[in-house]
Amino acid sequence: MILARCCVLLLLLGFFTGCSDSGPRQVPVKGKVSLDGAPMANGQVTLDANDGKPPSVLQVENGKFEGKVTVGTKTVRISRFVQAPKAGTGPGGDAPALVDSLPAKYNTNSTKTVEVTEKGPNEFDLPVTSK
Repeated sequence: MILARCCVLLLLLGFFTGCSDSGPRQVPVKGKVSLDGAPMANGQVTLDANDGKPPSVLQVENGKFEGKVTVGTKTVRISRFVQAPKAGTGPGGDAPALVDSLPAKYNTNSTKTVEVTEKGPNEFDLPVTSK
């Protein structure tokens, strides 16, 4: 009888621990992006842990962004995509293409990092310039 109760308890324990969220804990982050001193109308902030896992991409609207991100040091990449001029008249030449209008030092070549902590407040002001 005791053995049966122990088995039931172990099964219940396994069931409840199996139902817990096993992914990495995410915490809220928010901030502002200014372009040449004014709120950046739209764009995106990418927070990348550089650990081979997909980065967190947060949309910028009216100079503000917010979302949830895992804790740790993140490389900050800021992008503002605009439509590029048409490439030409050949196949695909008239298809719209988007290009990043910010200098590479803010995105592909970024060295800016932020520390996202469990405690917070995880609020970041990110000024950028168009040149």
